[in-house]
Amino acid sequence: MTGKRLLSIYFCSFYVSIFGLKNGLFFKTYSTLKSAEVLSCFKPISLSKFGNASFLEESIKRKITTVGLGVSVVFGIPGAHAISIENLPVLSPLNDVTVVQSNSISSTIEPSPAQVQEVAEAFRAFDAKELKRAERLFTNGINNWIELHRPRDEISLLYKARGNVRVDLKKFNEALMDYDTTIKLMAVDGENKDGLANYYEYPDAFVQRGLTYEGLGDWQKAVEDYTKAIKLWGGGRGSGINPYVLTFRGNALTKLGKYQESLEDYAAAGDIFSSQRDIARETDSRANYALALYETGDRESAVKIMKYIIRKNPGYADMHIALAAHAWSSNKFQVAETEWNFACNAIDVGCRKYEDLEWVSTVRRWPPSLVAELKAFLQSSPI
Repeated sequence: MTGKRLLSIYFCSFYVSIFGLKNGLFFKTYSTLKSAEVLSCFKPISLSKFGNASFLEESIKRKITTVGLGVSVVFGIPGAHAISIENLPVLSPLNDVTVVQSNSISSTIEPSPAQVQEVAEAFRAFDAKELKRAERLFTNGINNWIELHRPRDEISLLYKARGNVRVDLKKFNEALMDYDTTIKLMAVDGENKDGLANYYEYPDAFVQRGLTYEGLGDWQKAVEDYTKAIKLWGGGRGSGINPYVLTFRGNALTKLGKYQESLEDYAAAGDIFSSQRDIARETDSRANYALALYETGDRESAVKIMKYIIRKNPGYADMHIALAAHAWSSNKFQVAETEWNFACNAIDVGCRKYEDLEWVSTVRRWPPSLVAELKAFLQSSPI
């Protein structure tokens, strides 16, 4: 049993991922898979060749049974449905970063079954949201893999996994160090001469670090990392670009006050989601577009889009409440109260969160002018 091949299976399994953060109305997931597609991740390898195969098979079955269609995968390429382990590039050992001391694969030492099991347990702890335990186990695994002079592809993925744990723990500075290390390890051959990614983990590391910068409130660096990931996928805003990352970049741009720039990202994300027949995410993108457009001053066009959204989806509370705030600011008091009452009483999600202006501004990320109008409505309306 080789630690490298066994770990490849674990990493494949736990790219069925664990990103529980929310960004406004967007979840930090890139693709939703069916159970059969998750299983196909493992088809290239016969698990029976590994001494611990029975554990792996049972772990995979339990994950699929438990999560079912709710499974989400952190892929660097939109629309991808499975990872072929045999086609993943094998990274050469690190020779210019001190985290690994060996200069050749022959100098590496195989991990013991106990060490492999500990890494597997780290992934299981993360999956179970036992975050402090997962962080400790991943730290042990990283230390062991460095001492064993393991290849940098394995070590980089362990750092990345611990970074994910630390983001969920809101240890953003520590997570940033892990992603910095991950990117430094992968940079040796993560990008080809044309500026494209050689393997999907490399752009994904920039996306993860971008999300971490968001947690630290460093919106400019978040934009830079999302832009780097997009360039590694081929650049532009076409079908080959992950629409969630376009959304993340659009969100970060709005935090920098660059609402006009964000419009292109939101529009492109909506078009890609539409082409993928993901109506819910398309609607979210159109809503974000409308909010950003409102802040640019083109309120008439923004309101038209808001009304279009609720015609297609009458249960979209966010736009009803945005229309209520706008109507109140336009002295259309009856319209404002009608929209608000509909959101509060006729839609399951209700309106309670929108009474918290901090949430509206920082989590839902409404633009300042609309937040101010909502505040005026809440303070003046007899509701």
